[in-house]
Parts: sequence; C-alpha cells; structure tokens
Amino acid sequence: MTAYEEGSLFYYAPNKGAPIAFAIFFAFSTVLHLYQNIHHKSWKLTGLLPIGAGMLCGGHAVRAVAAFDMYDDLGILVTTTTLLIMGPPVYAACLYVTYGRVIYYIPWLSLIHPGRFITTFIGLDIICELILGSGASRAANTSLSEPELKAGRILVRAGLILQCVLFAMWLSLAAHFHYQCKRHNVSQHVSKVLYGLYACGLLILERSILRTVEFFQMYTGTIYTSEPIFWVLEACPMLIVTTVLHALHPGRLMPASRTTFVATDGVTVREDGPGWGDKRPFWQIMVDPLDIGGMIVKYGGRNVCPEFWEVQPEPNGKGLDDDVKEKGEDRV
Repeated sequence: MTAYEEGSLFYYAPNKGAPIAFAIFFAFSTVLHLYQNIHHKSWKLTGLLPIGAGMLCGGHAVRAVAAFDMYDDLGILVTTTTLLIMGPPVYAACLYVTYGRVIYYIPWLSLIHPGRFITTFIGLDIICELILGSGASRAANTSLSEPELKAGRILVRAGLILQCVLFAMWLSLAAHFHYQCKRHNVSQHVSKVLYGLYACGLLILERSILRTVEFFQMYTGTIYTSEPIFWVLEACPMLIVTTVLHALHPGRLMPASRTTFVATDGVTVREDGPGWGDKRPFWQIMVDPLDIGGMIVKYGGRNVCPEFWEVQPEPNGKGLDDDVKEKGEDRV
C-alpha cells in the first residue's frame, strides 16, 4: 500500500515521472500506428489501434497533470479513469477484427463462420465499451449521490466481467482454430499473427481481471491504494500489447485483400471470397448474429447454399508462393 496523501482523490500522491514517460510512449505509438496503417493500407483491419493508443496517451497525460499537486481535482480523476478504462477495449476490438481476418484466410477450419464472428464479437465489444464509459464516469465522480455512485460501480463491474467472458470465449475459439490448422498442416499461414494475438489477448485479459477485482474491492482495497500495482499490472501490460502489435502488425502479416483465402487443399490461394459481407437481411443479422437458424437448416439436411470456400473457383487459382512473389507481401 502506497502512503496516503491528505486530500488526494487517488489515495496517494501520483508519481510524476512515470505518467509522463507513458504518455510520451503512447503518443509515439499513436503516430507509429498511423504510419503503419498508411504504409500497409490496413485502415479497415487496424484502424482502431491509433485510437486506442491515443486514449491511453491522453489518460496518462491527464494523470501526469494530476501528479503536480492537482490530485484533488475531481475532473482530472474522472477523465484519466475513463480514458484508461476505455482504451483497452478499443485494442480488444482490433484483436477481434484481426482474428476475423485470420479465419477468413482459412475459413474452413473455423468453428464459427468468419462473418458471424465479426458481427457478434464487435457488437458485444461496443456494448462493453458503452457500459464501461458510462460506469467509469459515474464511479469516479465522488460529487454524485451514493445511489448514482453505486450504479456506476455496478456498470463498470458488469462491463469488465463481460470483457473477461468475451476474451475467454475468443481465446478458446482461437486455440481450437490454431489446433485445427496444425492438424491440417496449414498453421504456417497464420501462426505468427496468432501468437501475437495470444500474447495481446492474455495481457488484456489479465488487466481486465485486475480492474474487475479493483472495482469489487473499491477505494480502500489493495489494488486502488497501491500505485506500483497500477504501473506493473495495468500500464505495463498495455505498453507490451501496443509494442507487440507494432512488431507483428496485422497489416504486414495478412493479405491486403479481405477476399483472399486459402483453399481447402491448404496450398492454393484464392481471391474470389465474399469479404466481410452477409447477404441476410439486417434484421436477421441483428436477431441471429451467429446464424444458428442457418446451422439448424444445414444440419437438418435441407437444401442450402454451400459455403464460399466449398464453391469451385474459375481456373485462375494460384499457389501461395506465386502470390507472395507477385505482390511482394509478407505472409504469415
């Protein structure tokens, strides 16, 4: 437990050097993510990364302001808490989009149709972000009434628990998919990017569990009253996450086109996929994002359209090595 500072809303007097260093690092990360998106033309795949890094940069910058004898300012506490809580879910959304692109690359080994995964997990992540944003701004605002503070804490807890559940589900799906890739000798196409996703996912999950425990302990608990815990288990993991995503940037490791995928022979690369489209009516996508009805119809033996990877292509398919030589792209 860090020494108590009279009048501090943080419980202690925040360290002055650390938030400045982290703000500078995440500012650099924001600029670098922007450059990588432009260089790899991967805005649709990794466009959320500079947003997430920018939010964490802002959160640490505001915390740095608080460290210089402004730790009794309620507005500063609410702002830094909200930004630091909402930043990681933005990274999480990017991980979901990247994994969706991975399973579009080898769709026939995924438990869930690639399009269903994207719509479901991104939709739930948006709900999670809205819950956390609303809850954090209330839970940190001590000028509100006790019922409003309690409602804010409940919202944050619910959002963090939802985030942990989503990550556990996603990591399970990713591990099963990776196992199937190894069984079918196609893991060389996706192993590098999947290992990067595992590392980032586990670190964000650890951070989410920490925050969940913190909001159950509240402001007198060990986590909230100990600044080293914040830096070691909250800030550093997110620093590692953004660094890993720079080193293993999905825009570099995955094909530029979303219509590119590996055929069921594990060698031929086809470029006639449907991308991220879903031809069902919008209301049907909203009501049944996983297309459970479609799966029931399919396994019930009724006549349904084949999946796109089951349709034979025109005679213009080509091998993976030829595709790499022609485009000069780095494949996983």
